[in-house]
Amino acid sequence: MYATGRGVARDDAESLKWYRLAARGNAEAQCELGLMIALGRGTTPDYAEGYARVLVAVENGAAAHEALELLRQKMSAAQIEDGLRRAEEFRSELHVKASGSNRR
Repeated sequence: MYATGRGVARDDAESLKWYRLAARGNAEAQCELGLMIALGRGTTPDYAEGYARVLVAVENGAAAHEALELLRQKMSAAQIEDGLRRAEEFRSELHVKASGSNRR
């Protein structure tokens, strides 16, 4: 709702708050949260954190391989490495075992 302004005024900060809550158990919300963070919608842009969250979302079933690749193309090697490290932290937070199939 807040991300698109459907029925309420568009509010990226409020949207980010709700995606953070939903991301605890929903791969699509994890993906949306990651994209918002990477693009700086409602927060300071952070490609490494956004990439990490989208990577974990893909591992959890989100259909976001293309978005993940687009983020990689905008990132330096150091940002990607940081993103991979942060993904490990997010997996622990979410109690998700990484499949390893999407890691590069």
